[in-house]
Amino acid sequence: MKRKRRIGMLVLAVLSILAVASFAEKSLVFSGNAPEEVLTGGLGAKPVGSGGGTETAVLPEGTSEDPADHGGNADKPDVPEKPGASGQPAEDGSDTDGGAEPGKTGEEAAVTPGTPAPEQEAQPDPAPKPDQDPVSKPDQDHPPKPAPDQAPKPKPEQEPKPATKPPAKPAPKPQPKPQTPEKPAGTKQKLVALTFDDGPDAKYTGQVLDILGEYHVKATFFVVGQQAEKYPAMLKRILKEGHTIGNHTYSHANLPKKTAQQVKQQIVAADDAIEKVTGDVPSLFRAPYGAVNDTVLDTAASLDKQVVGWSVDTRDWAGTSVDGMVKNLTKEIKPGGIVLMHSFGGHNGDLSNTLEALPLIINYLQDHGFTLVTADELLASKKK
Repeated sequence: MKRKRRIGMLVLAVLSILAVASFAEKSLVFSGNAPEEVLTGGLGAKPVGSGGGTETAVLPEGTSEDPADHGGNADKPDVPEKPGASGQPAEDGSDTDGGAEPGKTGEEAAVTPGTPAPEQEAQPDPAPKPDQDPVSKPDQDHPPKPAPDQAPKPKPEQEPKPATKPPAKPAPKPQPKPQTPEKPAGTKQKLVALTFDDGPDAKYTGQVLDILGEYHVKATFFVVGQQAEKYPAMLKRILKEGHTIGNHTYSHANLPKKTAQQVKQQIVAADDAIEKVTGDVPSLFRAPYGAVNDTVLDTAASLDKQVVGWSVDTRDWAGTSVDGMVKNLTKEIKPGGIVLMHSFGGHNGDLSNTLEALPLIINYLQDHGFTLVTADELLASKKK
């Protein structure tokens, strides 16, 4: 709007200058003081009264717009002002050529004859403001979208969910150990007891204990009283490693050939030898060679002994081969069975076949679902 207003003012100034020039020219013509060039149509201007009227008055250089400067009569009557030149409206209500511009008052458009119209200096257009830059002027038809907020709007906080504990994992089931359980539940569990007679000694008993310990197997050792007196340290080791100790008479006597008193002496002497080393009196008793009669059984019962035999004889005492020992076992073994072997003696005092066959026997029994226990554990399970 300001720019249009300034342009209008410049146009108004130009029209005012043209009106003044035209008025001055006519004044010179009427007074007779106009230059010859003007009267004769010099300087390319049309002569006054040539038909179309003067369009433009061109003044020679060095002349003034005041007629007095050119020798004109200052006493000549003033040229009557054109209607509307003083800013008053014409009688017919219309403005003349020297009238005010439409929308302007008479005082703004009136020019006094002989007085130069003040030229208004064109003021430079003010630098366009950033929002008025024609290059960056926003499209009116498509107003710019509002700039997004600098700070992101916070998301609505979600209500915290109640913490739930993850389901507890079930405790892993304990894996069955290869060694025999402490409390067998009966013969239905296929319990088997390994037994070793005639020890202890310093050669084979220790090696048998080593094999049993390697396989985590517990066994029962039926001890001769004389051997216990000779090898007390080995007897202590048997007990320390969790095996059971039984009575096998004092001198490995053939009891059916003995009197009741003699049978009793054999059992009691062995108890005394074992008790001196271990501090305990054994409750299990096995007769040498497995030979018993009523006298032997009655005497053992009177001493609170539980007589233990066997159901599988590996015949290691006879020098049977390793394969033969294993076959004897696999042919005769049943749940609740008791296996006979030796940790001293043997054929010509050699039990190397027992040491070789023992690991094979243990593996076979465990592979076939047998649990190896001590003799007292096996007998206790049968009573349940």
